[in-house]
Amino acid sequence: NFDSLSTDLQMSLDEMSIFLDDEIGGAGTTLNQVSDVTKRIDSVVEFALGSDWIPKMIVMFLNVVNVALLFGLLLSRNNCVFYPYKSMLVLLLVPAFTLLLVLMMGVTSGIGMVAVVNADFCAGGAGSGSPEGTVKQIFW
Repeated sequence: NFDSLSTDLQMSLDEMSIFLDDEIGGAGTTLNQVSDVTKRIDSVVEFALGSDWIPKMIVMFLNVVNVALLFGLLLSRNNCVFYPYKSMLVLLLVPAFTLLLVLMMGVTSGIGMVAVVNADFCAGGAGSGSPEGTVKQIFW
């Protein structure tokens, strides 16, 4: 009786080993992939939180250009002509201001579009509104 019990136990352990190799091994691989993606997302979030100086520098540069344009306006208003400043204003500051203005308009439009899409995506459906309700409303 002990031999048959031992054989049954051995067969059950072999079946469990096959199950663990097939099912749990795949789950381990999936968990490793989830862990890798989570680490990548964490690094992107850390970069975004640590790089808040980039938008501040862009705004500061735009303010410096605005002050330089204002100084040129004051010179022009008082009929003062300073040719090096005038050529810097015409060749450097006005094109930089125009480029920054177009860039800021594009960024603002992009952020606005993303905000509208995000708000509309969660607005549909019956009840409180959810992405699932929005997708169902689109298809039906």
